[in-house]
Amino acid sequence: MKYIVLIAGISDSRASESLNENLAAACMKLNQRRIALGLVSPFTLTKETEVQAVFRSADELWTSIFELETALHPQRLRYGIGIGEIATKINDQTVIGMEGEAFEQARACLDSLQSDGKQYRVGGLQDRDKLVRHSLDLVSHLRSGWRKNRIGTFLGLLKASGAAETASYLSISEQAVYRNIRDGDLNSIAGLLREVSSLVNEHRNG
Repeated sequence: MKYIVLIAGISDSRASESLNENLAAACMKLNQRRIALGLVSPFTLTKETEVQAVFRSADELWTSIFELETALHPQRLRYGIGIGEIATKINDQTVIGMEGEAFEQARACLDSLQSDGKQYRVGGLQDRDKLVRHSLDLVSHLRSGWRKNRIGTFLGLLKASGAAETASYLSISEQAVYRNIRDGDLNSIAGLLREVSSLVNEHRNG
């Protein structure tokens, strides 16, 4: 059986203690919704500046990623996503000690991001790897210019929250929400990431 592994790392090796605490708190918050997010193994801090998780499907993968993005702003993380088998026994309490193809793919993706400065990469899609890589490199480029409200607005889109709910959460006006959606072409980006999720699910089930 194939799984989806996410490895997220803070790019700045000089990350402060408070930033590491924020990362831990964000992971704890995500793990409170582990069933809804489809987590097989919860978000686990494997290093001070790195977390890993195992997903059953990619349905809530990007929601989880952008919840981390929102919580850690202005610090940016890099995200390596791998699809494949897990050779060791599944541990539903921690990813520590688990190994296999999915982890190797995610690690290779994260390492490649460290060298080229992009933010998101998926490995294990076989013939679709290049298409998805170029698509996510474009998303990385666009995302680099986003301020906190635009990230939060995008998270609201991924969660299918209404404009009023997103505005209340961000303490901005509904007009500002709509402006962020329009100016950032966020609907198109959300649609692209949903298509990536569909491809990931297709290969996980294949």
